[in-house]
Amino acid sequence: MKRSATLLATTLLAACGAERSPSTLEPRVDAGQLQSDAGLGEDAGSIDAQTPDAGQPSPDAGQPSPDAGEPAPDAGPSASVTFTEHVWPVFESVGCGRAECHGTLVTGGGPRLLLSTPEIALRDLKRRAQSGRLYVAVGDPQSSELFIHGRDANIPAGDLTQEGLDVMAAWILEGAAPGPDIAPPAPAPEPDTCDIVGSRGLAPLPAACMPRCSSETFNALSSCSNAPDPAECRADAVAADASPIGTLQVGPEVAELDCRLCLDWQAFSCAFERCPTETMDLVRCPSIEASTDGCAAVQAAFQECFQLSGAATCQRTRSEACF
Repeated sequence: MKRSATLLATTLLAACGAERSPSTLEPRVDAGQLQSDAGLGEDAGSIDAQTPDAGQPSPDAGQPSPDAGEPAPDAGPSASVTFTEHVWPVFESVGCGRAECHGTLVTGGGPRLLLSTPEIALRDLKRRAQSGRLYVAVGDPQSSELFIHGRDANIPAGDLTQEGLDVMAAWILEGAAPGPDIAPPAPAPEPDTCDIVGSRGLAPLPAACMPRCSSETFNALSSCSNAPDPAECRADAVAADASPIGTLQVGPEVAELDCRLCLDWQAFSCAFERCPTETMDLVRCPSIEASTDGCAAVQAAFQECFQLSGAATCQRTRSEACF
């Protein structure tokens, strides 16, 4: 994940060009270890630790649950089960996209499954989980981490119903069709407290609890553009910041909210807001596309989107709010 974060930071720097925004600090995606028992991925805790036999097929392995081959109740007589029409509503019903669950990489720590939007979820579900299994092994629910973890961890924890698991099984069995696009939800009002439980995705930090970096740090960051190693210079400047450290309440977990996390969060929020799929592909490139040429193409696509979408201006404006 460090390689991915460094790649994203390097590309953000290139995309911003001569604007020299202090927001182009290397994003720190391991700022907190906010693991949630309500998740559907490896970040809910070690899968093998939770379910000792998770790597072993169940006695009826290879046999989908009795209703797995049936379309969801509202699919209609000729419609197949799709992600956006049937699986995504299951994720929504248990709150998978909340910031305290699978809604952000910034406070998640490590290569967690990201389910903040349907587009991003579909891309992230192409990866392998920490267990080594594919999240979605098309045509084989019993070999899919999404199904196995739902069955062995989420159902016992009460975070998923059998009906929801059956929908996932049917979707995987029938070919994991994406389904029609979903219009993005209207932006939620900014929270007025530091408790962002229930917030979706990577919204900007609430102004009510945003830390303020010192003016000395701002001046140091501004001068880093001319340093031999700008990235190291920025890291040193933020590490030396003497601003008080606050806290950010993300559901039951508490993350330290300092100058660095403020800048990282704001930079990520702009990138995911303006270029969600390009940013997701860039962050996950070493996992989804291993070839150098493939990752170079992903990086180029992100940089083009970042420049054309106004993300650089968004990033600069939000990061300036940290000072």
